[in-house]
Amino acid sequence: VYTRVSTDDQANHGWSLDEQEKRGRDVIEREGWEYVDTYSDPGRSGGDRDRPELARLLRDVAAGKVETVIVFALDRLTRDAGHLRERLLLFDAAGCGVVASCQALDRKTASGRMHTGIMGEFAEFERAQIKERVAGAVGAYIDTGKPWGPPRYGYAQNKDGGWDVLEPEAAV
Repeated sequence: VYTRVSTDDQANHGWSLDEQEKRGRDVIEREGWEYVDTYSDPGRSGGDRDRPELARLLRDVAAGKVETVIVFALDRLTRDAGHLRERLLLFDAAGCGVVASCQALDRKTASGRMHTGIMGEFAEFERAQIKERVAGAVGAYIDTGKPWGPPRYGYAQNKDGGWDVLEPEAAV
């Protein structure tokens, strides 16, 4: 089972990782398969190609330790269509299947492989849209004249969203 969420906030305060794993284990139980391990990259973007648990999963697939990779949805593997294609070709070459607990995936037929590729393109498109929306929201917030992000050492956030100086820390 491979799980991933994009932000530390989702990883620390959400239920998504646990739910992704639960659904993956449900697939294993329903199919009568043997559970091997859960590989989880909390707080890692789907556009990040250098995820430690994904790398470990790929090593285990290449070593023949994993016969089927289970994800909640294909975009948990990656939100980069080229990267997805590389991963899926690696899985195919290793004879490793890919199952999504909330999507129908078919890597055995030409039309199924095409459909999987299209889903990868949509995942990449969605990632690009998210980046555009976040950039717009950050720009709008900065235009208010308030600082962006958590207060730095020596400051505390006030009720208006600005920062106030904390004298004991400011001296440092």
